[in-house]
Amino acid sequence: MKRSLILSLALAAWSVSAFAGFISSSNVVTTTQRSGPYGALTSTFSYNVPSGTNRCLVVFANVGVVSGAYPSVSSVTYGGVPLTRAVSKTQQEQGFFYYTDSEIWYLVNPAAGVSQNIVISGAAWDAVANGAVTLYNVNPFTPLGQTGSNGSSADGSVALSVPLSNLKLESWILSDIGHLSDGTNTPTSNISGTFFTHSAFLAGEGERAGAGYTEVDNTSETVSWSYHKASNIRGALVAAEFLAIPEPGSFLLLLSGAAGVLMVRRQGRPAR
Repeated sequence: MKRSLILSLALAAWSVSAFAGFISSSNVVTTTQRSGPYGALTSTFSYNVPSGTNRCLVVFANVGVVSGAYPSVSSVTYGGVPLTRAVSKTQQEQGFFYYTDSEIWYLVNPAAGVSQNIVISGAAWDAVANGAVTLYNVNPFTPLGQTGSNGSSADGSVALSVPLSNLKLESWILSDIGHLSDGTNTPTSNISGTFFTHSAFLAGEGERAGAGYTEVDNTSETVSWSYHKASNIRGALVAAEFLAIPEPGSFLLLLSGAAGVLMVRRQGRPAR
């Protein structure tokens, strides 16, 4: 007896909606440290990453040298776990061996809920003005987009800008500026929001720092910070784009068993 088996599978399909949130931030912590010439090789401060979805810890490192050796940041760790450098810029004052160095480092999905030490290691520091912030809804597979930097050794009123292009909408550009100068000057910005501005003084000189974010509404943006001091200025500005979870969509899966057909259709993002 001949048997014929006809298998027909028609799975009325289902929609899978993935609604990604927009990037947000929490728990800004800052620290300053002053030492003698070339004295500081590490800067350590406690930080607690608050729980949340698709976390990303971002550390801003700003170090200054009054005279002599070239400053550097060799590593940043959180609870012993190494971070990745996103961007850096070192600026020398024209005609002098005075330097400032600004950097952005990050760690995807760090441990949350327990205070751990952030350790910034390097060489040739006189003054440091650092900070940290936690971002949420950052793409865990491709967290970093475009980066850029700029620097100046000019005196007086200085405006530093970093233009970025090929940006992803709804991402955030994080920017960080450090400048080594005398007086009580602090940087100002024209960005969407400021995380901090603070200073670390050393014998009349000090490392001034500021950090903040720009919400990306266009594929090209320019991040700008400005500061003023009559003399002895070295300024370094860095910017890094952090990418949000990919745009939410709706996916329709249709499986036809015998033919083995798989069809996937992606619909547009729902209105905000």
